[in-house]
Amino acid sequence: MDTLIGLIYDSVLEKTLSPAAIDELRGMRGATAAWLMAPSPDGVTFEARIGISEQDADTYVREFHGIDPLFQAHLANPAGSTNIAVRNSDLITEAEWTGSAVYLALGPPANIGHLLTTVLEPGEGAPSRVLTFARPPQASQFSEQDRALYQAAIPHLLRASRLRHAIAQRLAT
Repeated sequence: MDTLIGLIYDSVLEKTLSPAAIDELRGMRGATAAWLMAPSPDGVTFEARIGISEQDADTYVREFHGIDPLFQAHLANPAGSTNIAVRNSDLITEAEWTGSAVYLALGPPANIGHLLTTVLEPGEGAPSRVLTFARPPQASQFSEQDRALYQAAIPHLLRASRLRHAIAQRLAT
């Protein structure tokens, strides 16, 4: 965990959370893919991605972001789903997930079946992000222990985001 915390704070002077920090957290709980998305004028932008192709990321942004059932579930309960690590099974049923257009198009072909995600809302004017980790369909679902480890990193991710934003604001003046 010390290595992860160091990587999170090392990225404070960067534009966004470093791929090294994301990859460290991904590897700690056996995820095969991870990505960091940010709001943009066109919907969302992938700021970092590990284990997911550029083509799959582009397809998601272009065709599925607006109809993604997990994203819609987050929107339906914003106060209860920000800064909290949640699994896809916490938000929608397995049938809803595996029957969704986004899963059918990108899930098994991209080897994505189980998700652990959070909407990071750091406050203090810092921009929000969505950080997601994935396991293949044939792998086990993320456990409570997996969620707890991820949840323990969230305060550091939020603090680093606020620091990054404050530094950018000061440099802009």
